[in-house]
Amino acid sequence: VERTHDASHRRRSGGGGDVLYPVLAGRLSIALHSSDEETQSMIRLHPQLFYFSCSAQESYTPYCCDFGPVSVADVIEFCRFVDDKVSDTRLANRHLVYYVTDVPEFVTNSAFLFAAWLKLSQGWSAEYASAPFSGDAGIACKVMP
Repeated sequence: VERTHDASHRRRSGGGGDVLYPVLAGRLSIALHSSDEETQSMIRLHPQLFYFSCSAQESYTPYCCDFGPVSVADVIEFCRFVDDKVSDTRLANRHLVYYVTDVPEFVTNSAFLFAAWLKLSQGWSAEYASAPFSGDAGIACKVMP
């Protein structure tokens, strides 16, 4: 598995306006979309990519007025969900794109979930697992005010 921390590899255009943030270089990325219509448009524009998502980044039971991160059970479920996509032989020759609504809390939780997946399912160190999401090129910085 290629582990890249060079900021020049963190963002690449999917063409047609979609920006992909690599999680696993050449295999899995995250895209931020502002609406269902944008997601549908990107799916039509990029049939060679496999777009997928779930609501894990949106699920959280607050203690008071806080939001996230998600529960340990949600982390485990998310890891299994992504593992299923990555290991699906029908998708072996397609780049996987996890799309998330560009709401700051959802993007931050998505970054957390993917870092957890890289650590738990791919065996990366915590430092490597968090690197694709940190710094100025990280996806959370793209939606924060």
